[in-house]
Amino acid sequence: MQPTFQRSLVDRHDDKGGKPFASIVVCTKNRYEHLEQCLPSLASLNYPNYEIIVVDDSTSRDQVSRNQKVVCDVGAKYIFNGRKGKSLAQNIGIRVAKGDIIATTDDDCIADKCWLRFLVENFSDPTVMCVAGRTKSLLSNEISQLFEGLASFDRGAKRRVFDRKSISLWSQSPKLFSRILSKQFCEMTPAPWGVGYGNNIAYKKTVFDEIGFFDEGLGPGTPAAASEDTDLVYRILKAGYKAIYDPRALIFHRHRSNLRALEQSCYLYGLGQRSLLLKYIRNDPYALFCYVGGIIHLCLVILKHRFEGKKLMCSLTMRELYGWLNLR
Repeated sequence: MQPTFQRSLVDRHDDKGGKPFASIVVCTKNRYEHLEQCLPSLASLNYPNYEIIVVDDSTSRDQVSRNQKVVCDVGAKYIFNGRKGKSLAQNIGIRVAKGDIIATTDDDCIADKCWLRFLVENFSDPTVMCVAGRTKSLLSNEISQLFEGLASFDRGAKRRVFDRKSISLWSQSPKLFSRILSKQFCEMTPAPWGVGYGNNIAYKKTVFDEIGFFDEGLGPGTPAAASEDTDLVYRILKAGYKAIYDPRALIFHRHRSNLRALEQSCYLYGLGQRSLLLKYIRNDPYALFCYVGGIIHLCLVILKHRFEGKKLMCSLTMRELYGWLNLR
């Protein structure tokens, strides 16, 4: 089935202030209850020049119909894809986007009013091709707290600038090794993971012409399950461009709702990291270092949890290790 398009009902273009036009791409699949909360936050951003593009992979007619309505209500552009894979859906959205800046977020996120403005400000440097913001938990329940301890998107309150040197073996500082028993490195997370993730990130549109689009063999809806966003950041750094983490650009993420979903996420995140690194490992010493180091790191964290009697954390971390090793 070919993508279908719906014209945007609201023109947000405003040349006052000389701000670059931006496009926000949101992919969704069978999660209307999240999308109806996400889109109003995007429609009320404190930024003069932008459009919202929703790419819908929903499999239910009811979901599609409800998604179309909420998209129409906020004046966004609707695209029905009907083909599998988040990377494919994002690439479709990027190709129809009018913006010089392409921002992406997920349907389970709520944006702060200044989110887009802070992301765009960083592109004044022509060598910057990618800017990510800070992602915090929307809820504070037990499952959300577990997620934060296992797979947090939060990279801390310190602005960081990454370049090609950030993905060299020499970029690993003694501070990073000093936290080898910590599951989350937070503000010391190495590149490309330290930059941020696809639920809170923006790119110069020209970078897609130079290094290519999202790898459609990675990400949700593929055997790789994840890491399409980290792969793109890695390619940007390998091409010699800069990427920035700006904690002022805030997004709030709705974490998994139950333990079973969290277990599945841990496994898929591990599988995604494996898929990403195996793509480069043959000719890239840094990828080899990260692959072996990631396995060792998870093993040490599991032993620490066992020693401390944290059975649930141990079990969930083992699920991630199974993903890294492609075990069930």
